[in-house]
Amino acid sequence: MLGCAILSGTAQEVTLPERRGLAVADDIRDSLLISEPLPAGDGSAALAVGEAVGLIEAGEAGRRGRWRFAPHFDVTGTFDDNIFIQPDGTVSDFILTLAPGAAFGFWDSEEERARYLARQHGASVIEKGAGSFLMVDYTAILLGFARTRSQNAFDHDARFAWQWRFEKLTVGGSVHAESKSETNADVGGRIHRRTLATEINASYQLTAKTVLEVALFETYNDPEDFVRTVEWGGEAYFGYAATPLVRVGLGIAAGQVEVEDGDDRTFERVFAGAVYSWSEKLEVSARGGVEFRQSDGGQGDLATPIFEVRMAWMPASETRIGVEAFRRLETSSLRTDQDILLTGVAVTFQREIRSGFHFIFDGGYQVSDYTEGSGADNRTDRYFLLRPGLLYNFAHWGNARVTYAFRRNDSDRRESSFDNSQISVHLSLIY
Repeated sequence: MLGCAILSGTAQEVTLPERRGLAVADDIRDSLLISEPLPAGDGSAALAVGEAVGLIEAGEAGRRGRWRFAPHFDVTGTFDDNIFIQPDGTVSDFILTLAPGAAFGFWDSEEERARYLARQHGASVIEKGAGSFLMVDYTAILLGFARTRSQNAFDHDARFAWQWRFEKLTVGGSVHAESKSETNADVGGRIHRRTLATEINASYQLTAKTVLEVALFETYNDPEDFVRTVEWGGEAYFGYAATPLVRVGLGIAAGQVEVEDGDDRTFERVFAGAVYSWSEKLEVSARGGVEFRQSDGGQGDLATPIFEVRMAWMPASETRIGVEAFRRLETSSLRTDQDILLTGVAVTFQREIRSGFHFIFDGGYQVSDYTEGSGADNRTDRYFLLRPGLLYNFAHWGNARVTYAFRRNDSDRRESSFDNSQISVHLSLIY
């Protein structure tokens, strides 16, 4: 969950998919820019580099349930020197993104309400919280290109999430519907994508030291003119507090990926996890295991080691550092018979340099190994991103930031190789 200086939902953004059981945080998905977001993880990762620190209002803490309405507005101006991420014949353009929206919900904790409404990646962001809540958020996303008018778009981002806590039982769920115009390194160009992600989860405190968590999930992913998939499944996780600072656990997951006009995949995952929390300044979590994947056709059976490691560290009161590393298996949007083994690392850094001004940075490196037919290597992409910037919190209800991003993809498929630079100015408001 590492920060993104480019507005969520803008034409130039692409993000990584998250997988249940070995979830990759929102900020890594935004930083590495590869596509297909799913529901947020467990909320234990680093605070976003692009987060508006001053937007978290100093509201009254404690449990005072109340309904709140919060309109928000984001505007981003971007110069992009390669809007179609092509290796040759690049097209540059100026892009204006307007993203008005509103959130409405009930929170039993004012602290949780403030945390939910903090602007982390621009408009319409929901992450799991600690209290009971009911939340609806809608954002309209209007993209305007100065010269390439054919790419103008009207996109949508709608989210619903709820959670209710009892003495030992917590139940919740979420729905995220998105229509998005973006670049996609998998297919090597611009696409329009629709997704619908649904999740229901529950957690029960068995004893003072043990907890059982279960979840059901389904994700519909439809990249227009490319391979449509539906992934569904379930997960169970047993956690144990070994010490006040260390939590460990074991989990299993199973499900299916239905591929349009292709062979469906069935998967099972077994994994172990551990979390080390040293006050509020340092938390390290890790999950690792094996995913077994079977295909209805000629793909063959695969057994793939997978993992996720993430660290959130605040070495000083005004400094935040986040690190994530991951390895997982996905299904390609380009070809029905291809899977992608993603291995990567991402880093974010935020430091206040004077009152209200923050230096921000995020970057990462990812290797995408494409396989088909019994796991034979077919294609490899090597993706690299650097994005420094300056963030200014001018009020508790708004911030502004300027960023420069450079990204490169070296691919065995020539059409997917590209260099891309972007300069963005972003303004975020919430009331």
